[in-house]
Amino acid sequence: MNKTLQQHTLIFLQSRNQLLAYLRSLSGNSHIAEEMLQEIWLKLSQAIDDDKDIKDTLSWCRGVGRNLIKHHWRDKAKHNNMPNENLLDLVDRAFEENQAHNDNFSDFTDALRICLKNLPHKARELLDYKYKQNLKFEEIAQKLNENKNTLMMRVSRLRTVLQDCIQKRISQFS
Repeated sequence: MNKTLQQHTLIFLQSRNQLLAYLRSLSGNSHIAEEMLQEIWLKLSQAIDDDKDIKDTLSWCRGVGRNLIKHHWRDKAKHNNMPNENLLDLVDRAFEENQAHNDNFSDFTDALRICLKNLPHKARELLDYKYKQNLKFEEIAQKLNENKNTLMMRVSRLRTVLQDCIQKRISQFS
């Protein structure tokens, strides 16, 4: 791997969570966001191979992501409304303004990862169904053969537990 590609790869990997959040916020789907992130990486590595001069890797990747989002919504335009340019500009600006807070975001994701690891398996499984697989509580209740309201309460309590754990971890990082 050449030095330029190594440098851009490092920035890409360090910005992965931020890019993923950006893509998720605009696509509304974590699976589509993951696919787009992989597509961005392919385009970035191809651009480096083609000796394109990329000054700001994160902005360049967000620009590619923005175009992928447009294509995604154009393809789905028959069923949904496509976000307009003003919305895309606002989201871009929000992410640019928050670039200065990347360290805090990284601390947060590190703390979240640790706190999730410390949860019991059944709790992680429930959160996985809800937030990774985007299942509705009715679907989760069927899968786990449990009451929907009980699961809603359990998720609410787990979120509180995670919030407390994250705050403690972040204060340790500071």
